Amino acid sequence: MKDSRPLGMADCDVFVRERIIEAVATEVAEGGRDGLKLATLVLRAKVSKTRFYRIFESDGIRGAFRAMLESFTREVEERLAHAESLERTLEVLIFWTREHRAKAIAFLNCGYYEPDIFVAAFDRFAAFTGLPSPRADGVVGGIAWAFRRHLERGALGDDFLAELLAFAAPYFEGVEC
Repeated sequence: MKDSRPLGMADCDVFVRERIIEAVATEVAEGGRDGLKLATLVLRAKVSKTRFYRIFESDGIRGAFRAMLESFTREVEERLAHAESLERTLEVLIFWTREHRAKAIAFLNCGYYEPDIFVAAFDRFAAFTGLPSPRADGVVGGIAWAFRRHLERGALGDDFLAELLAFAAPYFEGVEC
């Protein structure tokens, strides 16, 4: 269906949608998915409820939450596409997580609420490792757990890369990727 709004309104909605996605990530990182309320979300995103529902239609808060998770997955996959080694992959993940802490926390805690998105992303990241299935699941799950634990403690320290490499390297021994 063709967008009948004045020229530029649809483009503006893209930027408003991104503000809402950032607000969702921040709200979930601070208060969990259960704490996500429309009133605080639109206030943080600086958008009216009408505009919020025009963008997310009948999906409402769940649609915004899912959009945030999909945005996270897409952004990380784009960054990882150019990583040529395990170390570079982990560096990219650490850098992105430091830059987008709220999205990372929200994603790592989303499995209960949106298991289909979480499992699909987990499977894509596992396939990205090039490892056979049980090993891939183990390394991706362990890395996700380590990220979550460190983010809960407040930060990804300077020694985090070395810690991840020490954990992940044995999974790759004897495997050609």
